[in-house]
Amino acid sequence: MATTHRLLTAICLVATSVHTAALPEDGGATGDPAATGAEVERLVEQLKADDFEQRQEAVGRLIEIGEPALAAVERLAADPSPDVGILARQVLEAIGRQLSGAIDLDPKANRSLDQKFGTLAGNTLKTLPRGVQKLGGIDFHIGDKALVLGSDRAPGLPKAIEGIAVGRQCGQLHMLQALIFGAKHGLKDGDLVAKYVVHYDDDTKVEIPVEAGADVRDWWDDDGSRPVTRGKVVWEGNNPAAARWGHSLRLYAGSWENPHPEK
Repeated sequence: MATTHRLLTAICLVATSVHTAALPEDGGATGDPAATGAEVERLVEQLKADDFEQRQEAVGRLIEIGEPALAAVERLAADPSPDVGILARQVLEAIGRQLSGAIDLDPKANRSLDQKFGTLAGNTLKTLPRGVQKLGGIDFHIGDKALVLGSDRAPGLPKAIEGIAVGRQCGQLHMLQALIFGAKHGLKDGDLVAKYVVHYDDDTKVEIPVEAGADVRDWWDDDGSRPVTRGKVVWEGNNPAAARWGHSLRLYAGSWENPHPEK
């Protein structure tokens, strides 16, 4: 993910999701269906162990088991012990990403959704719901952070973020995204504001352009809800800063069809 040149804008990627090229024969179930209920219950109890390595072993195996472990781990998420609850929620988030087809952005994320964007107090995405959310018919797993690229208006942010692991074949890639500092800061429809560069295992690559007016507009709806020609608004909300100016918030879904789904 990279900006194409220095513009009076910044781009924010909140979440991504992939759809596989073809469903497996089981219809798309995830995890280890061979895991027994007894094993799941044993691992859930192991999450309460005093030994750190035993707890981490249980976390890893429960994530590997996936969907069959959901009900048991959900019960544990309300455990009065803070450490146990945190581990249970960690497992639930990881399984949620598996089920939604989400790509884990946390290792590269650089901005909390609760942190203000720009200089205005309260200008955050705190009201964006977290976890697996169906937006515009697409399941996105929304965490606590986003990837934000910089510009002349946001000089302290990176111009590129590299090394986001997909780790699987996919037929489609979906991005939940928006601009910060858009048309009212000199941006015109058709301006190329960023690109995603997809690297395949065979060392070939393909670029996905992100254009103002086609894929995204400013995350503040300050233009009378002008449409885009390729993306679509899939979430609308608010924050105190936008409300003071009489505006609302919006995020766009962008979708890309992989020309080489076998890779």
